[in-house]
Amino acid sequence: MQRVAQLEKENKELRQLVVQLQQKILELEAKLLLYENPNTPSSKKRFREKKDDEGEKPKGRPPGAEGSTRPTPEPTETIEAKEDKCPYCHSLLGLPAFIESKVIEELPAPVALRIIRFLIAHYDCRCGRHVVARHPDLPTGGRFGPQMLSEIAHLRMEDRLPFRKIQRSLLRRHGVLITPATMLHVAERVADSLTPEYERLIKIIRAASVAYCDETTFRVDGKDWYLWVFSDGIHTIFVLRDSRSGTMVDEILGTDFKGVIVSDGYAVYGNRGLHQRCWAHLIRELKFAVESEPKLSGFLDDLRDIFHRTKEKIIGNPPLVERRSIRRGMEEELRQMLDCASSHLSLRKFCTYLENGMADWMTFVEHSGVEPTNNTAELALREHVVMRRIIGTLRGAQGARTHSVLSSVLTTWRLEGRDTSDRLARAVVG
Repeated sequence: MQRVAQLEKENKELRQLVVQLQQKILELEAKLLLYENPNTPSSKKRFREKKDDEGEKPKGRPPGAEGSTRPTPEPTETIEAKEDKCPYCHSLLGLPAFIESKVIEELPAPVALRIIRFLIAHYDCRCGRHVVARHPDLPTGGRFGPQMLSEIAHLRMEDRLPFRKIQRSLLRRHGVLITPATMLHVAERVADSLTPEYERLIKIIRAASVAYCDETTFRVDGKDWYLWVFSDGIHTIFVLRDSRSGTMVDEILGTDFKGVIVSDGYAVYGNRGLHQRCWAHLIRELKFAVESEPKLSGFLDDLRDIFHRTKEKIIGNPPLVERRSIRRGMEEELRQMLDCASSHLSLRKFCTYLENGMADWMTFVEHSGVEPTNNTAELALREHVVMRRIIGTLRGAQGARTHSVLSSVLTTWRLEGRDTSDRLARAVVG
């Protein structure tokens, strides 16, 4: 009896240990999902294992590829290289046997800072008004000219440099020393001058036929804020807020947006008119699910096939009636796949993902000009992810606003093919 009692006690202790270990496994799996899930970017995948079939990737161009050479530009100046005497025997050389032409590309020498004194004429007009003369190179305030203001804004937003590195760059190239605190105020001034353009872009996005939307974390005062992007493919709005709620969507798109919202499926974008869910996320979700069960990879092939056939069917922009028919047919194929996949336990999460967005996977078929993926928004955020790593954090709500305005306007001008330096210099003069 004593032996039985001892075994029962050990059994009870082992059962308790099993429960504790199971709980620990669940906690560790939850933590692992932060780094290994279908939506984790490659930069955050800490434990990526190399597959057996992944050989060493070949370097350089593939065999047989046609080579390319940088085209020779038209020279802007000509310099002659001559010798009077032989450097070896010191004899006179006379006329050259032939002339070799060689074109190089060179940067101009660092330009010294221009210190300009403006003599501003003031007038008392007969109408009783006081008139102050204006000049296109004279900003409305401050000690820095439009080119200086434009350069600081570009180095900050386009080159993604911290203010201390901008300070070194300006000192090295132009011999001017500006403190990081002063450059912060310069960036704020430039953002103030671009605010009307920023507000105009918001109105354009609200009236767009399609808005590609996404968001990512961005540090402000050492805390996690959210950088939102709304784009129609060219006009792009960035907004930094400490909230990830749906009120942010209403703030930019309005409460009665008439276009199609393209997103990764985050809930705040739903129930706001027409919606297109991102196919890249759907395929990635299934790919992640079948990695643990390769025998189910046929589902992944079928999903990709549905996607590519759908895109092929709408090439040439067929009539709306035909597009609606195509949509019904392809949605039926998705439902059939859902029925087959739902019997597999390992595909349960994918099936839920597919079913929840069933009404939104084929919106692009019926509405011309809508992309089936959210790559537009994700690409827009990519540079900011790099900048986030470089600068670490912004300083307060004012810094967040400055970042939002400058990045929105400069990104839009660049996508429009405009000369951002010239436009920015003109904008800060007013």
